[in-house]
Amino acid sequence: MIFLPSIVFSFTTAIEFGALVCLIDSILTLASLSLLCVCSTLDPGFIPRQDAAFAKGPLGSSTLLTLMNKLQKSSALDKTFFCQPFNGKLLRLKYCKSCLILRPPRASHCSDCNVCVSKFDHHCPWVGNCIGRRNYKFFLGFLYTTTFKVFFCLGLAIKHIVDVSNGVSGEDSAFWTALQKTGGTIFFLIYSILIVWFVIGLTFFHTYLAFTNTTTNEFIKKTWKSPSFNPYSYNFLVNFLKVFCEKQLPKSFLPTGKIPLGVNHLFKSPAEEAVYESDNIDEKDIFDTYELALLDALKHALKDLKINKK
Repeated sequence: MIFLPSIVFSFTTAIEFGALVCLIDSILTLASLSLLCVCSTLDPGFIPRQDAAFAKGPLGSSTLLTLMNKLQKSSALDKTFFCQPFNGKLLRLKYCKSCLILRPPRASHCSDCNVCVSKFDHHCPWVGNCIGRRNYKFFLGFLYTTTFKVFFCLGLAIKHIVDVSNGVSGEDSAFWTALQKTGGTIFFLIYSILIVWFVIGLTFFHTYLAFTNTTTNEFIKKTWKSPSFNPYSYNFLVNFLKVFCEKQLPKSFLPTGKIPLGVNHLFKSPAEEAVYESDNIDEKDIFDTYELALLDALKHALKDLKINKK
């Protein structure tokens, strides 16, 4: 969608305007593709799922999720959200039954990625990734760079066609001569006209969202419409600058990070416990531990018998 039309433009139109135009076009193409790659590969703010206690058990046993779905009496688990006051408005902290977590404000569950995303905007099929807190500024930069490139190339393509048409206007079959000399440029011009409306519309829409500090998800659900007050919005300039100047939050997932698996590490998640048991305990250790526990239980049982006899 970007690379192939850029190649056509470079070898049919940009080359007619000299090295400077070719250099500018190459820089814009490289910037657009780089921002697209960053946006599609960067963690948008995935929130780790919580492995439920008793998620696995003996064959045929009920899991926690099954018990939660069968609750008859009202309890705290029936309430799927909690209200938290913030800047003059009550925010709903919703409980995600898929991830088993209480979501932070403005987070939402992405059905495509099957995980909650911090400040979820939308899942972009063109990028192939969620757009959230950590990659939204790169997504906006990609839109601005692509829009500028489209207008830059459109202007040069129109100028090239006009110049060639004026040069052959006095000749016989001037139209066919101009078509032969500008065929690639005309193809690029038609393609650009077809996609420019989509790019411009998306750019203006997300500029409006940046000015109002609203996400696409909030805009569609009309989160701040009733009452009409967004507690995160200041003024349009501050809102826009916050998108690009806000400190980048560390990502929640660390694929290369080491899991602490020491003996003194008492509190481990089910995933860490599984790794610990599979990597650090062999069958002999398991049987030794079982025998010690059994002997200890027998000692306590004998003590209880002695006490009862007395």
